[in-house]
Amino acid sequence: MTSVLEAAATVPAETQGPQADALAGLTFRRASEADVDALRDLYAQLIPDERPAPEAMRATLKEINANPRSGMVVVGEIDGRVVATCQLVIYCNLIRTPRVKAQVDSVVVDAAYRGRGIGKSMMGWCLAKLRERNCARIIVATAYTREVAHKLYSRLGFVQSGYSFVLDGAPIDGAGSADQDI
Repeated sequence: MTSVLEAAATVPAETQGPQADALAGLTFRRASEADVDALRDLYAQLIPDERPAPEAMRATLKEINANPRSGMVVVGEIDGRVVATCQLVIYCNLIRTPRVKAQVDSVVVDAAYRGRGIGKSMMGWCLAKLRERNCARIIVATAYTREVAHKLYSRLGFVQSGYSFVLDGAPIDGAGSADQDI
């Protein structure tokens, strides 16, 4: 069976055939604070109920970019327009030392650009970056209702594994902020 990291190597840098025109000019890079408005619009397509203030998003993105060892927010652009994004979260894991683990989160392609191979290309780019970081395991987070995304991740070699449990809401009483030591 092909591993996820091996599957990343098979994702073509350039698509042949009818999708080639749709991907012409597609590039990927680390997000900057100038991308926040476009990111906010993309995230509204993913989770409409979450609309953080642009200032808060800029501050968080600045913090993420200040610590590149922990990952990055990726943007995909066509002709200068942000059309896709995801976040790579990289973390140390004692059981897999010296290798690290990663999670691909908040994956979204603008609705007007879906079905053109942009998500597949973005995942290929991200998996190559994670391979460079020697990731032992890569987890992709997605809602159980996103069946098109599930098919893409399966085609890339991901397998469904375990259950996720999520605790949303305000911090537990007495808990600090994310920038404090535990």
